[in-house]
Amino acid sequence: MQFIRREELKKTKYIISSLMIGLVFLFIGEAYLWHLDGFEAEYSYVTMYLGKEQTQPEMLSDIVETAKEQNVEVFAIERKINSLFSESVTVYMTPGAQKTLDKRSRIASGEFQSVFLGDVKVEIRNLAEIPDVKQVEVYYMIGAEEDILGFKQRLIDKYGGKFPQAGYKSYDSLNIAIVWIIVLFFFLLMTLYEVAQMRKEVVVRIICGERIQFIVLKNIILDASFYAMTFGFIMAILSLFSQVSYCWFISVFSMLIFLTINSILYLTLYFCKFKRDMGSRSNAKHVLKIAYLYKVVAVSITALVLSSSLGMIYEGIIFYKQKGFFEKYKDYSYVELSVDDSDVTDKMRFAFYKKYLSENRAVSLVNLSVWSDSEREYLFADSGTMDYLLENISELRQKKIENKVYFLIPKQLVQSDIYAEIKEVWESYYPHPYDYVEFVYQDEINILSMVKSSRISSSIKKNPIIIFNNMNPTVIKKYWNDYIIGTAMYQVKENEWQEYVKSNSLENEVAHKTNAFDHFNFQWQTFKRGILTGVILSGILMLLEVILIKTICRYEYNVNAVELTLKKISGFNLFSRYKQLFLSTIGFGLLGVGSSILLDYFLELSAAFYMALGGSLLIIVELAFMTVYVMKTEKRCMQEILKGGTL
Repeated sequence: MQFIRREELKKTKYIISSLMIGLVFLFIGEAYLWHLDGFEAEYSYVTMYLGKEQTQPEMLSDIVETAKEQNVEVFAIERKINSLFSESVTVYMTPGAQKTLDKRSRIASGEFQSVFLGDVKVEIRNLAEIPDVKQVEVYYMIGAEEDILGFKQRLIDKYGGKFPQAGYKSYDSLNIAIVWIIVLFFFLLMTLYEVAQMRKEVVVRIICGERIQFIVLKNIILDASFYAMTFGFIMAILSLFSQVSYCWFISVFSMLIFLTINSILYLTLYFCKFKRDMGSRSNAKHVLKIAYLYKVVAVSITALVLSSSLGMIYEGIIFYKQKGFFEKYKDYSYVELSVDDSDVTDKMRFAFYKKYLSENRAVSLVNLSVWSDSEREYLFADSGTMDYLLENISELRQKKIENKVYFLIPKQLVQSDIYAEIKEVWESYYPHPYDYVEFVYQDEINILSMVKSSRISSSIKKNPIIIFNNMNPTVIKKYWNDYIIGTAMYQVKENEWQEYVKSNSLENEVAHKTNAFDHFNFQWQTFKRGILTGVILSGILMLLEVILIKTICRYEYNVNAVELTLKKISGFNLFSRYKQLFLSTIGFGLLGVGSSILLDYFLELSAAFYMALGGSLLIIVELAFMTVYVMKTEKRCMQEILKGGTL
């Protein structure tokens, strides 16, 4: 670390600012591709299915006409992941949807590139061009709530499916605004420090007859010109490789606000006090106090933005842990069967399930918590999962397993009311007589769980209550609904399946199977892109934070260099010399993490864990960086200080 003269301070400020503006635009470009991966989630949606008596053109025509009459717009999404760095998105929509998607979600046809994540090709087509409507279940809606409900009510008897489900609020614009706030506030901090260092020089120049108006105006014009040109130049260059114009109005507005406040800071030079400013370094120390406050704001806001990136990484890693399970059952498939008569459909599905379960060729692990009012995790497992459960619950291997229903309860959930609750949950699905055994397991276990809504998804549950139905398949009666068997996997060969479809005249019905391992791999491709996106966005944010902390450390060392050097000569260890710096980093960091968790609570983001993780990671990175930085700085600066050097 070299002692900073004012000219060097200005140059350093500009170099750091250029780098950070570039990093922000890189973040924005990658954020746009992240946005393309799930922009539809903010819209309400319904599900619909093509029935036996309807044709594809008829269904699509009904959707378009009903949408027009109800004053709503409809669109559907088809995604194809070509590789880790390439994805195709096709949006099928009614004519009026394009305007809303363009304005609200910035969706348009084209091939969009990024520096790190590769490219996403977006194609917009008419809804009537959907190649196979049987493969599309989810239709996203644009319009007033009552109109969307009316649209669904008019079509539900013909095409079934769910009533409107609300979408999720997008925070893309907020994330970009937050990053700009962090960075531009830091630029203001650098200007504030520069102004504090200028005061003594300004007093001397005024005494020598120089006009203060010239000094102030020169610095305002210099900064405004630099930031405006740098902003425009970097945006123009990076736009050739990335979508830096995403939410451009936020970027431009933020920069204009910054330039205004930055100019006002230079105007404070008009209020120089000759005696105080000639002999005091208190101005720089006041700036340092502001820097401490800034640490709190920076950590809390960065943790807020970082939580989304860490969430993607964490969820991807957890999802990958399921690979071993699906590899083991790689010759199993999900089966979808449906005819017009719902009673016939239910009987057919249950008969198919019962047949394969009795042959030990069916496996069902179902998350029951989705439809339960209980806060506890419930999981259904059938007799086909016996080997899997024995592999994960060691105590179960010591017990003779009978043909009964087993309530497997983790030791930490054993309470007086738990047994009644388990029976209530189970009997809501199986309202028939049964024998049961209560069993408390001691192991810490992680069990795969599946959910079926519009598509099948899976996750890992820690220490759930498991309702293990090991009754003889021949005596099992029909479940109250087919949710239990909706995610079942079957070991059914292709020729077997074709024979089943043919013998039951299902050629023109909804009758298809999907290999479970292929389905997992398809989802894994999506999660892999999510992990890559999370790593890149987290890396950019961490780099920004390191630059911020380095500069703040630099200011702190400049202000307190003599005192720190004398402490080292007197034998103080590293922590004792920099106790204020380290403790403030830990204290303000924890305060920042707490603030981010409060923000999570008020914004209802449900990301407190990721915010705590992100904030903790920031604190660790800061402490590690500061330790290395101050040690290098001391070696470089000690001799100059002892010779009488000043900052």
